[in-house]
Order: sequence, then C-alpha cells, then structure tokens
Amino acid sequence: MPSWEEDALRAMFPFWYGSCAEAIYLLSAERNADKIIGAAYAPIFMNMNRWQWIPDMIAYDANPEHLVLSTSYRMVELLSSVRITENLPTAGGKFGPAYWVAGRSDETGSHIVKAVVYNATANVPFDVTFDGINAGATGTLTYLTAPMNASSTVGNDVVSRETTSITSDNKGRFSFEMPPYSVGVVEIDAEAAGCGSPSQRHGWKGWKDWAPAHRYNGH
Repeated sequence: MPSWEEDALRAMFPFWYGSCAEAIYLLSAERNADKIIGAAYAPIFMNMNRWQWIPDMIAYDANPEHLVLSTSYRMVELLSSVRITENLPTAGGKFGPAYWVAGRSDETGSHIVKAVVYNATANVPFDVTFDGINAGATGTLTYLTAPMNASSTVGNDVVSRETTSITSDNKGRFSFEMPPYSVGVVEIDAEAAGCGSPSQRHGWKGWKDWAPAHRYNGH
C-alpha cells in the first residue's frame, strides 16, 4: 500500500505520461458533455518553499524565473484553447492506443478533433472525414509531446509543440500521424472547409440556448 507519511517519496512535478492519461479523462468528459458540464484540476498552485500536496499544476516561489508550468498545464492549455460546443458522433475506429472526441464550434463554425495517443510504440495514423467537407479543405494539426516519464522543472519545459497544415484528399479525408504519448487538436475552420459562416455549414441546426429551461425539454 502507498505510504502517505510526511517523508514518503512523491513526484515533485507532474510527468508527461500521467498528463496524457489526464487528457484521456478530459476527452471522455467532453464526449459526455450532456452529463458533465466541466472539469477542475486541484491543487493548482504550489509554493516550492512550503506545500501541503504535490504534484500541482503550477509551481512557483518569490523568483519569477522559477515558475514551472507543468506538463499537465501544457496539456490543459492546448485542449481548452479550442472549444467544442456541439459533439459529433464518430464511427470506424476503436479506442486504444488512440482516444478522441469530435465536434464543432458554434462560435467559429470550426470542425474539431481532439486526440491522445497513449501506450503506443510507434506513430499512430489517423484518417478523418467530416460530412460536408470535401476535397482541398485545409486545417491545422497541433500536438504536444515529451519524453514519456519526463517532468518540467525550474528552467526546463520538456513539452514540445508542433503545428502543421493538413489538407483533405480527393475523398475529403484528412490523413496524419501522431507520435506515442502525444496530445493533439485538429481544427478545420469554416472558411477553409468551404462552409462560410457557421450558419451556412452542413448540418447547422441554429444557435443553441443552454438556459435551464431548455435543458430539460430536449431542445
């Protein structure tokens, strides 16, 4: 059994494969957004001179140069930078070692995929299509990666960020790869997909009002 005594060994900072596991949990929550309205990370802050719990998302002391934005911070930063407001069903894939959620944004009209590759030994290929998006549409793939068991520490951010442009083929398919232990976001904005404004895109059902009165009557 783990020991929680004061001198027990603990990780000082989050490590990357743990942050990838957290990302899988967050994607699961996002796939079930009709039941789960949000997620929180705790504790967030740790004073490196005195703390009650480790690891935390952000570590600091009186010297601003000692600020540590953990691997978990970088993961949450990426996933929360692109918001899905309308989930889309997916088909044709099986979870493990890749995990994902797909949707659209009612603010930008973007089509979005968020994905995690966990416990893989080689790059994992993805083939993604969206109804209504045809050949020649462009988008961006941004993913984070780091050595599997590495932690960001003072003066050493181990997480690397890669951004690349992707284009759909003659079947409207976006093909790309993500490396082992990576967290990524694909975004196809409305204009790049040839959809114009959000209200002109394929499958648009109008702006949604999430007031409580509408939550319970099926709208």
